[in-house]
Amino acid sequence: SHPSRVDGDGATTKDSKETSYRRLAFRKRNAKPNKSLERQMARKETKRLEHAVAASDAQEILHVHAAGLVEAEHDMEKTVQLTQQKLKREFLEEVNARNIYDLELDAGNGPYKLAYDRSGKFSLLAGRGRQGHVAVVDQHTLALQTEFYVKEPIRDACFLHDGSMMALAQERK
Repeated sequence: SHPSRVDGDGATTKDSKETSYRRLAFRKRNAKPNKSLERQMARKETKRLEHAVAASDAQEILHVHAAGLVEAEHDMEKTVQLTQQKLKREFLEEVNARNIYDLELDAGNGPYKLAYDRSGKFSLLAGRGRQGHVAVVDQHTLALQTEFYVKEPIRDACFLHDGSMMALAQERK
């Protein structure tokens, strides 16, 4: 039904009118911008740049490129005489000093595994000793929420979806 012709190399092509229409339709389709796709790509690029800036800011603030150390102000000062309590009293701001606390844990129940829930509000301490000591501490108030002994060594511990449920892994028998 459509007239065809043979080119010089022996290939058969459709009528020139039909091929020019197809070329025109192809050009229109490719020239027409996809606004939705362009917006989506622009949003992704913006987010990528925001994350890159945030990561570089975090590196600058946290000083991840250098290890922390205490430097003496003059040659006669000894840094070995500096204690945690002295650092807390004299050099830290009140807000940061409140976050320092001592945990007195029974050595017979250690070593301990420490895990936090997703929000960071609760911490889970699990002792690997023979008694299997488990404790949940509210990190905002530093109040003990619960504490018990499972009377078996604990291999691992973690919070489930929130701070109200936990999972403990005990040894195989």
